[in-house]
Amino acid sequence: MKLYYFISKIEHSDFHELQGKIHQEYEITNYDGEIVKSYKNIETFKCHIYKDQEGYESVSFMIDFGKDSSFYHWADNLKDFKADFAKKQFGDWEPATRKEYEKLRKELFEIYQSKMFLDIDTVKTVQDF
Repeated sequence: MKLYYFISKIEHSDFHELQGKIHQEYEITNYDGEIVKSYKNIETFKCHIYKDQEGYESVSFMIDFGKDSSFYHWADNLKDFKADFAKKQFGDWEPATRKEYEKLRKELFEIYQSKMFLDIDTVKTVQDF
């Protein structure tokens, strides 16, 4: 079984959106009795950080994983699988090596740990109850 790594980086002056996906390739027998490839999504992460000049800041993290995931890609061969990611319909996905993928994942986890929760002391408000 092979693993395919993809990363997506969309950067703008005000925001950064970084994503990663791992798909596991394996063989299945389809409804016609033919042995074909299948591609299971076993990990997805997404980080969106927005910060503008006026001090507005928003941070969003999402991680979904499972070696027994039930999220599959529709392709039943490697050519269609890679071509679908190349279309860039659902993000600017690029193939990555395991090393590149794990480096990005590690960096995002470090950001997550430093920004895990809102620092309530920085919020200007009046509590009236």
